[in-house]
Amino acid sequence: MMSDVFDDLKGHYAFVADELRYKAKQAAFLKNPTGVGTEREEVYRDFLGRHLPKMCDVFLGGYLFDLNGSTSGQMDVIVTSDNTPRFRMPEGNRHIAPLEGSIAVAEIKSRLDKESLHDALEKCASIPPMPDSERIVPPYLQMPDERWRDTPYKIVFAYDGISPQASFDHIMAFYNENVAIPTARQPNLVHVLGKYVIIRTTRGMTVVNPNGQPDPNQPNIGQYKVFTTAPDVSAIGWILNELQQKAFLSNHLLFKYDSWHNKVMERIQRELAN
Repeated sequence: MMSDVFDDLKGHYAFVADELRYKAKQAAFLKNPTGVGTEREEVYRDFLGRHLPKMCDVFLGGYLFDLNGSTSGQMDVIVTSDNTPRFRMPEGNRHIAPLEGSIAVAEIKSRLDKESLHDALEKCASIPPMPDSERIVPPYLQMPDERWRDTPYKIVFAYDGISPQASFDHIMAFYNENVAIPTARQPNLVHVLGKYVIIRTTRGMTVVNPNGQPDPNQPNIGQYKVFTTAPDVSAIGWILNELQQKAFLSNHLLFKYDSWHNKVMERIQRELAN
């Protein structure tokens, strides 16, 4: 009996998870710990690059910046639309990219514990807020403002880590202590390979039980929900779905960067005046 396409996709997602795990173990044979970390970032970058639409550019990180010059912390992996410029820094294989054209960021950890989780949460919080959507988001897209504000999609991925309950508790404690961090600058998804995925709920999401029926205890918008059933298949499928949608929307945005040139020329004029 032939399998249907959904069985094939489920098998493919499971294979991708095994591939991530195998390549991470290969990286562990490197003697330089910095090299191991970078190699594991590249493994995840390669996974996204092979699965996202061609309109996406996926590269080892750098930072994001807005039109006012504010910047994020150093991000491990950045995904941008192919219609936005990016700049490779001369000191290495790192880039900077404009906030409006960014689709996703990912923080990659060899092992997720309290310290590395807090580091990832702080990196997400450092992303500048999105500008006002007026004159950028065409009305025909009918994009809710909360979805626009929640760009880019924020992923925390780890090859191993502490228990799901411990991660959930650390996330809750962190945001209870940092109440000024907006929901839009919190991770959308935390995935520990082979163990669990923690998803922040957004409008329109419905948690479904294994029997196919909606869970009677639906989380509120902005709350986190832990999933331990088929976590790798769930996380990979969810990420690819979300990033495809954001890639489509990004290709219709009306952003432009003429203000960059103006601000660069202002710097030149000030230097000449001095």
